[in-house]
Amino acid sequence: MGLIGVVDSGIWWFGLVATATVMVRGVLWGYHHFYRPKVNLAQRYGDPTRPENAPSQEETNTSSHHVGWAVVTGGSSGIGFEMAVRLLTEGFAVAVVALPHEERAVIRRLKTRGFELLIHNKRCVFIGVDAGEGAAAATEVRDELLNRISSGQFRLLAHCIGAPSATPQPLWRHSAESVQRLVNVNLAFAAALTAAMLPELVKGVGRKGLVFMSSQAGAMPSAPLIASYGAAKAGLVSLAGSLAVELAHHHPEIDVIAAIPGRTLAGATLNWWGADSAWAPGSFASALRVATNTLDHLDAGPVVSPYWVHSLQLAATWCVPNELLGELVYRDLASATPTEPEE
Repeated sequence: MGLIGVVDSGIWWFGLVATATVMVRGVLWGYHHFYRPKVNLAQRYGDPTRPENAPSQEETNTSSHHVGWAVVTGGSSGIGFEMAVRLLTEGFAVAVVALPHEERAVIRRLKTRGFELLIHNKRCVFIGVDAGEGAAAATEVRDELLNRISSGQFRLLAHCIGAPSATPQPLWRHSAESVQRLVNVNLAFAAALTAAMLPELVKGVGRKGLVFMSSQAGAMPSAPLIASYGAAKAGLVSLAGSLAVELAHHHPEIDVIAAIPGRTLAGATLNWWGADSAWAPGSFASALRVATNTLDHLDAGPVVSPYWVHSLQLAATWCVPNELLGELVYRDLASATPTEPEE
């Protein structure tokens, strides 16, 4: 076989392997987004030593019995709130971490979803802190949790805080203090609380979970007009990936995931563009969809895009030159018209 034959054969085999890889990835992508069954979180992440590991539906909504504790930061609204509701429904005791002034609103929303007895029975508790204080706030939450959670009962930690600046704007228009606060809220608090609670999470038997709610801003090469937020969310992806490798060597029973949603009908994106935005129809996912799909894919990490449209959007960015992508993001964010968030 001559040189031309060798090259021709190599190209043929390369094309075959590349085609097969794309086909397999496509099948797996379709399965994960459309056919993967809903996970029974109580069975997968509940404490297997507890007799109430599989409570009935009536018990999960009324009983003080639970399958273990889950902590959800940023649980006052949006994705975090829906994640807390899902965990309560599946039998977990849940600690909702949010700003102190949000306590009444959180309790009111939980009561409207049918969890009044769980609040009364202390199976759902509120911890008020300002994540903008970073490590100090994480220490405060840790101390509060250790006073409530018995050894071995801590099963899942979900970081769902996502707080960009009120208005997309260039970095130089932010004060040094506001930049530090953005990093504390969106990265430092999560990293510090994870480090503080991991010694408790590794106790006990059975599987446990760590969830880091990132953003498309943290998965792209640049995030103009929300630079500090994008950098912090990129840090969350890196943190999750690093933890996944470390824990695989030392505590493989802990699943780690960094979820990368795009625009959702909650939080900053809803305030910036509004629910009736004409931008990319169908690209806005509900907070319930993102929360549910993230928890159902917790064992598929370390990085997952929980909504199929967002997954395609993220894949499409790989085909766009970085300079052009940055310009498109800049124009898109510059067109946002911020509104006052709902109380």
